[in-house]
Amino acid sequence: MPRRRLPALARRTHGPDGRVSAIGLAEEHVDRATERVRSWHLPCPVDVRQGSITDLPYPDGSFDAVWCSNTVEMLTADELGAALHEMRRVTRPGGLVAVKDVDGHAFAARPGDPYLFTDLFRTAGATPGYAQQVLRTRDLYRWMREAGLHDVRRRTVLIEHFTPPPPPMSAPATHPPSPSWPHRRRNRASPHRPGTPFSTPRTRPVRSPTRTGT
Repeated sequence: MPRRRLPALARRTHGPDGRVSAIGLAEEHVDRATERVRSWHLPCPVDVRQGSITDLPYPDGSFDAVWCSNTVEMLTADELGAALHEMRRVTRPGGLVAVKDVDGHAFAARPGDPYLFTDLFRTAGATPGYAQQVLRTRDLYRWMREAGLHDVRRRTVLIEHFTPPPPPMSAPATHPPSPSWPHRRRNRASPHRPGTPFSTPRTRPVRSPTRTGT
């Protein structure tokens, strides 16, 4: 589990009996998470253990909520069904199961061919594998209903990454060259200064375009 999510979940856990349990498939990831938990001094107990999402090592109804992030895209259809049933099993009646994953239909790179990723996933998704699984995210709510979960809701969030602007052109110009498209985009829409690492995201909920003014 990424280093920022586990502390965030711990801070949202209330009550004297509150606790957080985390699992990881790889032993080295579990060891690293365990070391970080010791150094964070979190407000509630956090248990990290090795385990599989398709066979959770917890009794029925153990948790008020289950959070799964960037994992189900790696699962086959059979594994996904088993994982969702396991999440439902370990969640108490009336609890919450939240699954966050990427949607291959929403990938795009600008500037460039707007259909580059669409064509890539369409081609690669013709055979079983990761591409086919990442295109499944849009229908994940159907899988959750089939697993016996109720009141299933879906929310789409757009995450934008901005690269540093390209170096200025060396060709002489009568007037100062206008900024490149990525630079204009950064000035208009990104809160980050030029040179911000590519891995720094900007996140906002997707909404329908609106028009203001006259």
